[in-house]
Amino acid sequence: QLLTGVILSVNIVKGGEFVLSISDYCGYRIRIMEREMDVTISQRDDESYAAYRARVKRAYESMIGARIYYVVRRINTDRKFAVGSRRIADRIRSSIASHRKKDDMYVLTEGTEVPAMVMAVTRRSAFIDVFGVLVKININQFSPNYISAVNDYLTVGQEVTAYVTKVERDEKENRTALNVTMRNDAKELERQKE
Repeated sequence: QLLTGVILSVNIVKGGEFVLSISDYCGYRIRIMEREMDVTISQRDDESYAAYRARVKRAYESMIGARIYYVVRRINTDRKFAVGSRRIADRIRSSIASHRKKDDMYVLTEGTEVPAMVMAVTRRSAFIDVFGVLVKININQFSPNYISAVNDYLTVGQEVTAYVTKVERDEKENRTALNVTMRNDAKELERQKE
């Protein structure tokens, strides 16, 4: 079953892995280990391991307040916590969005308006969740008008509308890439004509 919860905190456990705590579900604290968050942050060639882990921690801390989907993998009734997985939930959500509807059209096609959730925000970009796929939106994909900082307009956990600009599929019709924007230039042109 897909559940949703809000990220409340980021902590480090033995071994140095980050664990994200999600709001309580039925009296249980939900913990999601870093490897189950489905977020890929690569270490740069010139970056020390300590600097890399500090950058990973900042990325996860920027997600505090975001609502995420997860599934429960294990429950510890003695300690009243459950272990969740965003990775599995995202795989389920992504596979649903990649299937065809009854009219033989894909759920995700170019030009489709889709709901999205803001997962992290910086000055020049934001990461949004679109059907379980984490997509980076750069400042120029946010608005046709000049804006100085994305974080002046978006907050973590905010629900937004995005527009699919490109969907790539392999020979088996599986989605391999997804590009989206928050700009709707067609609507903007209509508004300027009025």
